[in-house]
Amino acid sequence: MSFSRRVFLRWTAFFSAALAVTRRNAAAHPWSSTQPATQAAVLPGLDATALGPLAHAVLPAELGPARIERETLAFAKWIAGYREGEELLHPYGSERLGKTGPSPAAKWIEQLRALSTAAETTHKRPFATLTVEQRAALVQQALAGIQFNARVPAPIAAPHVALGLLAHFLESPDATNLAYNRIIDPKQCRPLANSPKEPVALQRGGRA
Repeated sequence: MSFSRRVFLRWTAFFSAALAVTRRNAAAHPWSSTQPATQAAVLPGLDATALGPLAHAVLPAELGPARIERETLAFAKWIAGYREGEELLHPYGSERLGKTGPSPAAKWIEQLRALSTAAETTHKRPFATLTVEQRAALVQQALAGIQFNARVPAPIAAPHVALGLLAHFLESPDATNLAYNRIIDPKQCRPLANSPKEPVALQRGGRA
């Protein structure tokens, strides 16, 4: 199946802040030049600085700049820490051992460069200086010919860095909270006394 805007929106329809790029403000802020406090353990070309303009084009604007930057840095650290050929946990009752596959880092760096080239060709400006709408349009063009399963892939299996960034976010607590408009914070322990209580609603704009 080739990528289409219809499928992309269907992927994120579950979330209250769906990635409907046509509803984004064309004058929305570009990626901030302010760097995160730490840039440790990231790959050149896939650090938060390089990924930031893309993140603002594909992650829900409702997160706000600070949380988008946080998700971007988390993605950068995750791919930098990925190791090929590492032994995986085998399923219960199975003796078959698996190993992690190849890292897509080199391919993703080339895809980021391709977006930069497309920005210069189409708009005569760097990708990072374009509006969110312009960046999103270039991403849609880049994804147009990609073959993929209609389901959201695992981040490491994403055929394009934009899909990897989105898939990584969708596995995060922020994505679950935004989907339900509640502070659920999955995979985190809550005191037993709070178990009967309904999760607190997010404030307007998807912020806790």
